[in-house]
Amino acid sequence: MISYQEEIVLVPKVLVMPQGLLSTQRFSITHGGVEGNRMRNRVSGKAIVTFSVNDPGNIYHGTGIAGSAKRIYVDVLPGFVSNIHDTYYREVQRETLFVLTLFLDEPTLIDINITATSSNPAAASVAISIDAGDTHNASSQYTVLGTGSTGPLYVLVKHINHGFSQVSLKVITPGGNYGGVESVNYLNVSLMPGFVTSVKNITLQYSAYRAVFMIGLDTRPSADVELIITTSDESIIAVTSSLYFYAAQWYEGYSQTVEITWRSPGVAYVSFVASSPGIIHSFFCILFV
Repeated sequence: MISYQEEIVLVPKVLVMPQGLLSTQRFSITHGGVEGNRMRNRVSGKAIVTFSVNDPGNIYHGTGIAGSAKRIYVDVLPGFVSNIHDTYYREVQRETLFVLTLFLDEPTLIDINITATSSNPAAASVAISIDAGDTHNASSQYTVLGTGSTGPLYVLVKHINHGFSQVSLKVITPGGNYGGVESVNYLNVSLMPGFVTSVKNITLQYSAYRAVFMIGLDTRPSADVELIITTSDESIIAVTSSLYFYAAQWYEGYSQTVEITWRSPGVAYVSFVASSPGIIHSFFCILFV
């Protein structure tokens, strides 16, 4: 096989057809921007794949050599580059969001509408914007990118519930150089389990130097969990050092007590890290004044 414009499309050099068999075989044509199953190179254009046989003694010998008996015409579309090209995977903590930042491989020839969708909206919601100042407030699943632009685009992936979701991108405007471009399951997102607390912030003072609040796990753990608790400044507050949550005893709403003690005026944070073979580390912070 020969591929004209070989730098933008990849095909196997040789395909062996077993003697005496007329069954079809799988033949792969791969976008030239793919390296290790990831889109890396910025390539686009048109390619032609041709077939020929060079096998003396075979009745097919010479087929396609002087002029190909069969051609496949390939449109190689441009794509996106982003801040996730290392793994195409991100973990998102409870009550947080991840901003997927995208650029186009090449400037658009016309105005285009781009959509972003989540495969599991119950776990992760998505919104897309071209305004960097709107990265925490965007609510629409589509945006318009003007002629000649390469971005950036911002896709907000917000943690809704523990689970897994995949984010897909699609250009829904026909025509131009980006008409028909679609990236299915472009980003894989793991929505991490987290903590439930009875407060968001606490104020301590000399006359009210001690306070307690409740903390629990929002998802049943698959193994026992040690919750390691630390303060950003031990000279300002002291805190319960650790708690244990046993998988066999967990139920929805179960929580334990954390005690905070005032030591001196100031601002400090308390951090929680879950350590367990059955749960991936997460953290949550509460502000104390």
